[in-house]
Amino acid sequence: MGSLLMPLLGSMAAKAGNELVRELMRAWGLEKSRGKLERHLAAVQDILLDADAKSRTSPAVRRWMVDLKTAVYKADDVLDDFRYEALRRRAAQIRRRHRCSRARKVLSYFTANSPVIFRLSMSRKMKDALEMIDELVVEMNNFHFLQHVEAPSVDLPQTHSQVDE
Repeated sequence: MGSLLMPLLGSMAAKAGNELVRELMRAWGLEKSRGKLERHLAAVQDILLDADAKSRTSPAVRRWMVDLKTAVYKADDVLDDFRYEALRRRAAQIRRRHRCSRARKVLSYFTANSPVIFRLSMSRKMKDALEMIDELVVEMNNFHFLQHVEAPSVDLPQTHSQVDE
């Protein structure tokens, strides 16, 4: 299961770091939440190999992995929604340049695409997803997983067959 989560976590990190998503979340005061999500994803990525190995023998770790998968998919959906909204807003700006009326702008705040409604619902979704991941990170620390760190490369000295006298 961990091998399935690794690409998803990498994809989510890329989405969280996407400039459109960052810009929209910064504008709505969600930059701290986005940064926290990125840090948690990096921490989980570091221990995923050990968690996957331990999940084969421990039902508690296996359950934690299932919950992690659910939380990651939920957070991924939230990031997709932010990216979609950022793209929708960019397209709307382009359309508005061609035909802009004050009445249309005012009415947009009361439609399904209202920035106020979207902001409130997305803030709630982001908070919920982050709370789930926060809980899982606390549990992760209780399991004492080993971090996977890249093995340092060792530079071996050049050798040759010439005999020193």
